[in-house]
Amino acid sequence: ATEAANAAARHRPFAFVQALMPEGIAGRHIAIWGVGFKAGTDDIRDSPGITLLDQLLAADATVHIHDEYAARSTAEQYAEAITAGRVRLNAAWSPLDAADQTACVVIMTDDLGYRAPNLGKLGRRMQRRRIADMRASAEGREGIASFLEKRKPSWTDTSGQGDPT
Repeated sequence: ATEAANAAARHRPFAFVQALMPEGIAGRHIAIWGVGFKAGTDDIRDSPGITLLDQLLAADATVHIHDEYAARSTAEQYAEAITAGRVRLNAAWSPLDAADQTACVVIMTDDLGYRAPNLGKLGRRMQRRRIADMRASAEGREGIASFLEKRKPSWTDTSGQGDPT
């Protein structure tokens, strides 16, 4: 059951991008912020960001990548796609540089540089203002918010009455 859930989770980012782009993905430029297995690592093995990259390339998108840690390993694995112009990757880029003229930015890891993007600057650099933040599920975001607000998460309440505190 766990393997099936993990396999389904790998397709969620692509499905989310598809939902954000009803006009289609083919021919579009899409940025991925964070392709490493997790923030702060160059390991791209079994990475959800790499799965998304492969799915976007199969759907005929051009993909702009920012990941200061995994840039080299990604460049090595995707050298042919970079040469063909299908993947754009520059180790000197900022996240905003990678977002230039894109139809969508997909945030895949919790890198410090992605935690609080300047949405005004980001919006001015993008072709379309679409952001898919895949760093946490709705339940995970609720859990973090409840922790910061010193309350129980709403999903722990089985009475349907909300948090009594």
